[in-house]
Amino acid sequence: MRNVAAGNSKSAAGSFPCLRAYIHLERRLRAYVLSTFLPSILIVLLSWVSFWIDLESVPARISLGILTMLTITTQSSVHLRNMPAVSFTKAIDVWMATCLVFVFGSFIEYSVVNVLARREKFNQQQHQQQQQHENPQHQRPANVIEPSKQVANPTVYRLELCTAVGTPMDGG
Repeated sequence: MRNVAAGNSKSAAGSFPCLRAYIHLERRLRAYVLSTFLPSILIVLLSWVSFWIDLESVPARISLGILTMLTITTQSSVHLRNMPAVSFTKAIDVWMATCLVFVFGSFIEYSVVNVLARREKFNQQQHQQQQQHENPQHQRPANVIEPSKQVANPTVYRLELCTAVGTPMDGG
């Protein structure tokens, strides 16, 4: 308290004695920054590291996403447990919900990218199969024993060597 003053208060109803006290309140932000805001920012940034991990590294990306989701959820529940129960939304609740949305978004991003990559790979395979079906000369792999090229004895097969272009070489 800075100062306390006693005096009379004048209003339309009359003059009344009053006691005035001026109280100066300060909040120490360093504790909140170090225990809440900085760790949650680092966790969100850690979840964004998954954007730079190779798409084929599924275990790394999934474990990083789950780890950051669980960490933000745990941090949020610890702060809810330490705060008094109130009927309104506090700023820390909004902050932690926003962090959770960013972490969840990075996790969902991987799921979407994974589905799109698999779809593209499937389309490429379909395109390659279609090209091979249209041009059967390139379909036959090199060094294959073909039953249609039988010699006099039905149990003996002729080995045909193929060049890189796929045209058979004369094996003799």
